[in-house]
Amino acid sequence: MAWEQKPGSPGQELHRVYFSLSSSSSRDDSNSSQEAVGLQQHAATTRDTILPFYKAEQEQREDYTYLEEAALSVILWHIQSTEQTVKEGLAFLHAIPTLCLATKERGEDTLEPPCCKAALVERIVVLIENVSQCEEEPSTILLYSMAAVCMLSTLKPALEPALELHLLHTALQNTFLTATGHNSQHIQGMKQISVEYLEAMLRCLLATAPSWARLHFIGQHLILWLQLQDERDRATAMRVTTSLLCFAVSLHPQFEDSPKVPQVGDLVALLGVYISDPVEEISRQAKEGLSHLYKILVHQKDIQEAQELWHISQH
Repeated sequence: MAWEQKPGSPGQELHRVYFSLSSSSSRDDSNSSQEAVGLQQHAATTRDTILPFYKAEQEQREDYTYLEEAALSVILWHIQSTEQTVKEGLAFLHAIPTLCLATKERGEDTLEPPCCKAALVERIVVLIENVSQCEEEPSTILLYSMAAVCMLSTLKPALEPALELHLLHTALQNTFLTATGHNSQHIQGMKQISVEYLEAMLRCLLATAPSWARLHFIGQHLILWLQLQDERDRATAMRVTTSLLCFAVSLHPQFEDSPKVPQVGDLVALLGVYISDPVEEISRQAKEGLSHLYKILVHQKDIQEAQELWHISQH
């Protein structure tokens, strides 16, 4: 399938608004290398912040309400259109953060139909699925999609469990299974960047309503990817899991429910299995993940239960 920009498609004026990454879909070595370098520079910020690019854009003090009409035009065109190119998909993803920021500038926290939060996430999932069928390496569509979800997560209402599950499955699958077996520097670099965006998205999903139930919900889906045959991918899955648990420590004062078994016990058991993993990095990360769980339990003043779980995990 050829991914060419259609003349006159909407969204060109929004490219400067939120993301400064190139939207070119060219696969020649020169453009790919430049794109990878640019992405790496921006993706580095996701390690220390929930929302990629948000801080930088806030510092520019754009008037997002002024750009809201153009963003809505792009989004509505995308929702009503049955076929889009990759560049048109990128224009749609570029418009979402603008709409979210404009909404928040007005002091509101919800989006109105037909551009409601759930509808936009559904379209994002479809975009990721469609592109993954046509491209064998990590795509900028995946990166922008996860960044858009980060922005949407700041708005209400919470996603329905079925939709959130579909989003998690699609994002995880396309992050871990894309480019499996490829060792070129560019592809591996893009895959690493995808993982960093995934970490940011998972933090946002947890931060929407911090609780043991949500941590368990996300964590159990991450753990499934530890069954991958490739040791690097398995180590990456454990690293992402540990990163999420580390972030959860900072959210513990906001947790909506107290730690309860089997939720906590399940997470301990899942991580405990991998303490004895033959891959040293996976074993180390599993121990670190258990350490983060212990910290959360201690802060929740359930010290006796924390000590019991910690003792069990060491055997």
